[in-house]
Amino acid sequence: MKKISLLFCFIILIAVLATSSCSMRKLESDDVHFQYFWWEDDNAYHIKGTNVEGKTLEDNWEIIDVVIPTEYNGKPVTQIGWDSFRQCQILRSVTIPEGITGINSYTFFDCNNLESVHLSKSMRGFWGGSFASCNSLKEVTVDPDNPWFCSVDGVVYTKDQKELVFYPPGKADEEFVIPEGCSVIDRYAFAYCENLKRIIVPSTVTDISYESILFCKGLEGVFVDERNATYSSFDGNLYSKDGEKFLRLCVSAENINLTLPEGVIEVADGAAYYCENLIAINLPKSLTSIGESSFLNCDNLTTITIPENVTFIGNGAFSRCQQLSE
Repeated sequence: MKKISLLFCFIILIAVLATSSCSMRKLESDDVHFQYFWWEDDNAYHIKGTNVEGKTLEDNWEIIDVVIPTEYNGKPVTQIGWDSFRQCQILRSVTIPEGITGINSYTFFDCNNLESVHLSKSMRGFWGGSFASCNSLKEVTVDPDNPWFCSVDGVVYTKDQKELVFYPPGKADEEFVIPEGCSVIDRYAFAYCENLKRIIVPSTVTDISYESILFCKGLEGVFVDERNATYSSFDGNLYSKDGEKFLRLCVSAENINLTLPEGVIEVADGAAYYCENLIAINLPKSLTSIGESSFLNCDNLTTITIPENVTFIGNGAFSRCQQLSE
């Protein structure tokens, strides 16, 4: 039965590719340690590169530098595809040339030896998840003529510096002060930044993604300027300004036993999403709502008591809490 299912899936895949205007091609490797694949779409190509199967640093392979080509078979290369270089441990630097307009999700995720990245002036599609968990990446530079992004001390912002897009995980600083005037902290902006202990949020920030600080193992807290009209912080964790909404568990210490203060009426969506060190949480009597995925993947959460006034629990609020017994 399993073989039949796999055969059926293969037939469907072939049928989809046959009816598509796209085709997958393999290019001869220009480096003995690397292979490229090309996805043709209309008049351009999307690059997908991967290290040779089975070869890792433990095999004593040299660290390599990759230059993304600007064209193939006379057609421009414009995108770097999803997961293209994911977990490529032999990659040291990547040069992204003029003409590349976008880097997709998790493109260089977990490339732990990637040290330097430069974004050309044509780059307009970039987000923090592209380089998440690149623990050696200390800065990203941006062509000064790029109209969409800029780099300040290696940190990437939108050109007007109103959105913080990406803080390199390899930066050694223990504290980062978000500059006054910045208003948005994007998804995965600080994700996997293990050296950061304190993030200082200015009065101008109005939008913080709950995924912006995922897996910051050494984080002691996020601290909000008292003049901020949208957010407040208590014990290093993030709340709404009026204190009625618990927005994000920011502290990453081991064996967290969290007590939410009385007056909190809502736990926001994703408030403790992937907080693996949370072992217990005490919810206040004032609580009425627990949002979607609020405790998703809290692997060490063992027990929880729902207060009597809670009338709503969102989908997946306690999904994949493997130790939750009561």
